[in-house]
Amino acid sequence: MNIQNILLENEALHEENDCLKKRVEILTVERKNLLQENNALKKKLDNLTLWDLSPKAQEEAGHALAKDLLGR
Repeated sequence: MNIQNILLENEALHEENDCLKKRVEILTVERKNLLQENNALKKKLDNLTLWDLSPKAQEEAGHALAKDLLGR
């Protein structure tokens, strides 16, 4: 392998590295946004009451509570 080939390979690796750095930056921003969204959903879930559920979901929750209270 001559010096010219090594220099060309080195340049290609630098370009690939730059692309990977940009991809990491994009993924970091996406991760930050998803974490914020997840935290907002957790807060919403913490404040959720039985009355916020659909009638069917309320019924299912009631059955689950009854079964739990009866030890089934």
